[in-house]
Amino acid sequence: MHEDKKNELRHNVDEWLSNLASESRREWQNPEDILNSIGISKGMKIADLGCGPGFFTLEMAKLTGDKGIVYAVDVENKAIEYLRSRIKGDIHLEKVIKTINSEVSSTGIPNNSIDLVFFANVLHDIEDKELFFDEIKRIGKKDAVIVDVDWEKSNGKPRRGPPDSIIISRNEAKSLLEERGFKIEREIYAGPHHYGLVCRILEGEE
Repeated sequence: MHEDKKNELRHNVDEWLSNLASESRREWQNPEDILNSIGISKGMKIADLGCGPGFFTLEMAKLTGDKGIVYAVDVENKAIEYLRSRIKGDIHLEKVIKTINSEVSSTGIPNNSIDLVFFANVLHDIEDKELFFDEIKRIGKKDAVIVDVDWEKSNGKPRRGPPDSIIISRNEAKSLLEERGFKIEREIYAGPHHYGLVCRILEGEE
């Protein structure tokens, strides 16, 4: 999201979070389809970095089941409060989802504990990407799956989302990941406005 627009919306944070969590968003970014294409199994431990109001988090909790854990991390306190209000009273969701109000580069999640690290519409907003990728390597198991979902460039065509000037393109994201010790294994369909990259941590990278 463009910084000026983000600041404008945060004057009304409830509206901003409601937009991120809205059912209409599913028309152009379907969380079930995206997560099913990744392959989430029962009992997995997942880190949803930059979770916002839990658009993907809630679906992750359904897929990983009662024996799984989903760490939902966001620096925006209101986002975490919003997510907590959404899961309050649901025994399953309250058990599985562990909310963390923190920078995504300093999560406090235990070392080498995560099976899947997921971040959507986040990478272009992170200033210190080196620190962010180091955190992913710290929390991820040796065979952890890393998934980056982010905006495609519009190339002048009308579409929702941030301006091309701040977007990290598919090829730029691939280069960033590979330069920092990740192997791109495959791509997934993440909707008409997004790309999805599925990666692993390279051998010897921790």
